[in-house]
Amino acid sequence: MNPKYPVSWRYYNPLSSNNRGERSSFANSVSTAIKVFNNSSDITNGALLYYSPISMIPKFSIPDWDFNKLIETTPSCINNERFKFYRYKK
Repeated sequence: MNPKYPVSWRYYNPLSSNNRGERSSFANSVSTAIKVFNNSSDITNGALLYYSPISMIPKFSIPDWDFNKLIETTPSCINNERFKFYRYKK
């Protein structure tokens, strides 16, 4: 462990924790990331762009994107006032 960065060491070596719950959570996160990376659980249907309308300034403004080239792919389980997802048309 690097004494200069004792807290950040856990991020570089997460399985060094003696906390079983923390190690389990890390393992579950890695497992989910691998599934997403392998496209086995992409709920966004290939989205490459996203934004949060409610977080925009001013609220509900839209990014300066060419929406003629995009298809909205926001999953039905996500409130589209919170997030909107887009992929490029084929």
